[in-house]
Amino acid sequence: GVTSTSSGMAFCADIAEGAWDDAKRAAFVEHVAKKVKEDSDREASDATLHREMYELFHLCLTSKVKESEVGAALKDLVSKLDAGQLEDCVVDLVWLVGEEALDAAGKEALRPKIAPLVNQIIASGAAKEDVLKERVSEEVLQEATLIKSAADARSRLQRLRTGKVYSQQKFNLLREESEGYSKLIVELEQGYGLTEANVERVSNNVQALIAYFNLDPNRVLDVMLDCYESSLGQPLYCHLVRKFGATSLIHVVGFKFQGYQQAGQTCPLSLYELAAALCKEGVLSVKDIYPHLAPADAEAAKDMEQHWTSTVQAVKKMRVFTLSKMEDGTDKDEQPFDAAPHAGSSDNQKLHLTAALLDVGDWESAEYLLSALAPIIPTSYPPVAKALCGLIRRAIAPLYTELLGTLKLLPLMQRPEVEPVSGKGVPSVSSWEELEQIAPMLAHLSVYLHMDPVLFVQ
Repeated sequence: GVTSTSSGMAFCADIAEGAWDDAKRAAFVEHVAKKVKEDSDREASDATLHREMYELFHLCLTSKVKESEVGAALKDLVSKLDAGQLEDCVVDLVWLVGEEALDAAGKEALRPKIAPLVNQIIASGAAKEDVLKERVSEEVLQEATLIKSAADARSRLQRLRTGKVYSQQKFNLLREESEGYSKLIVELEQGYGLTEANVERVSNNVQALIAYFNLDPNRVLDVMLDCYESSLGQPLYCHLVRKFGATSLIHVVGFKFQGYQQAGQTCPLSLYELAAALCKEGVLSVKDIYPHLAPADAEAAKDMEQHWTSTVQAVKKMRVFTLSKMEDGTDKDEQPFDAAPHAGSSDNQKLHLTAALLDVGDWESAEYLLSALAPIIPTSYPPVAKALCGLIRRAIAPLYTELLGTLKLLPLMQRPEVEPVSGKGVPSVSSWEELEQIAPMLAHLSVYLHMDPVLFVQ
């Protein structure tokens, strides 16, 4: 009978021409749904579904089953099977039977049947037209009348792939209109004219200028950072910078540091202050910018080791007195040795950035650099030590001021007012119990507390 097929034989494999009717279609749908659901393994159920549907499509192409009957059967199966599984199977088989009809010798008569079959598949909802266009070859799509020309489709696809994968995003600077940058600078060079009320308008205008004048977004970001660098007291520039991707910001700021290093020039302090301000506002992470800074950790550690070796040699040399040199006066020609560990570290970008982070009160970022640079003793560099001392003074200012008031010494103190502490991770010590919060700072400062006698006395 119709429903007593063996497990190795498809349900409709032996149907004779004209033997397909409504009853057999219903039996076929029930049989397929039951067999697919019986297979607990997805791979086995896919194999069953592919075998049954292949036989049905082949009967359609050989005119043993009408296209409308196939569409009706698929419509019934949509409600009984997983839609995704059925769609994958149908699309795979459209590709398979289409290729067979196009490539196999002696099967040219099957080609006119492809278009009606595909139309019924789409109408039944078993597969979407977009999915068929994605996964079926251009030749089969042309036979199915889903595209006009396979050659044109391949050509368009090739151009799309080339443009997406192989073409580089390079901006032609000659095409960029100077008028666009003029308007950009007018928008950005407001300095302290930026307010909460107009910053969103300025941001929208900048984005409109990039689109209208086809400006390079990285160059726009570079100009924006230059404006921020000239007005570091204006934090609203961070709102504008946030509109750009974090990756672009890291690369542009890193390129600024690398540019000075490659040119053999010393970075201006304003660039360190800019990077510190961005880190403090959370726009930039010190961990991301760290790889762009010079020198490399290994190189800095090697220089420190050479310094210690030179120091030991200089100390040993001090113990030796040569009378002949003293009589000839040649000892005066020798250059004095500077025992400071970072006497020649004016170009160490990592140390300068550490000092800038401490100056703006970003203790979290500064602590990361202090730990990363521990092998070269960063606080032995005077600007870093002095900045850390200043941060500690601001941290203990509430407790120290209260202590002076209690001892009635406050009127006698002739000293500048200490700014209140404000920053990321900086403690505000107002009681003796909170004093231990500055222990990590003092641990990094170590013996270099001597650089700030006032703090030492406090």
